[in-house]
Amino acid sequence: MYGPVTNPDKFIDDHDVIKVGDRELEVIWTPGHSPGHNVIYLRKEKVMIVGDHLLPKITPHVGIYPDNVGGNPLGDFINSQLKVQKFDVETGLAGARRHLSRPSASGEPTYRASSVPRSRDARF
Repeated sequence: MYGPVTNPDKFIDDHDVIKVGDRELEVIWTPGHSPGHNVIYLRKEKVMIVGDHLLPKITPHVGIYPDNVGGNPLGDFINSQLKVQKFDVETGLAGARRHLSRPSASGEPTYRASSVPRSRDARF
């Protein structure tokens, strides 16, 4: 269906750390948008590269994929939304060049995930 398939040089796992120069990029597995979706967390910089996991105005696509038969992508997505709340993030970099931020003065987030009920706001 999608081809040709390229084999990875190395597989990554949840909480793996990839060193790039003096930076450390922590892999955070966030299934839902797709079964293998990950965000990258730069702990020292308090930056999270979220890709399409969090979008400022729309809910990311959550669908069923051929390699996830019997899975629960919506449940995975909501759990992943809750998972990223546990990280100390000041800046989020979303897909399509979108920037998510939280003012440092109040500490209150300016972004809420539109896909999660109000009682479970995804906050940075």
